Amino acid sequence: MNQSEDTELGHLSSGLHDDRLQAADDRLKLPRGAFLVVRQSGGLRFSTREVTVYNDGHLIARRQGKLGAGEGSRRITPAEVAELKELIEQSGLWELSPSIGRQSPDGYAYELIARVGRKSKAIEFFDGSVPAKVQSLLAQLKPLMAVEEEQT
Repeated sequence: MNQSEDTELGHLSSGLHDDRLQAADDRLKLPRGAFLVVRQSGGLRFSTREVTVYNDGHLIARRQGKLGAGEGSRRITPAEVAELKELIEQSGLWELSPSIGRQSPDGYAYELIARVGRKSKAIEFFDGSVPAKVQSLLAQLKPLMAVEEEQT
């Protein structure tokens, strides 16, 4: 590169610089007091829906996509909390591989992290590869992800 090209294009400093990639850490985390977080992402018009369920029945749902974003909260009953925990136990999460299946272009990916007692597990799975034992848990969670702008 000659001097005029260097002036035109500019140049990088020869001093110290941070050359690591700075990716946002978007892994699911289980907040204090929560026993379940699930995120659904993907689809034809890429969107994300997420729900966090706390031991006391408090629920926070978030959605984000091309058609907008929102957050809402509400409470579920102690019986519904117990039912979700029972479905987690019945789902066999503890025996499943951390990643199941492959993402299809217009399908959804699911990330789930759950804690029951001292056991916790994080897994991801995709449309078309949802383990049979997890399907009833996912069926219970999908309506909870649809909470829209409700406040308690």
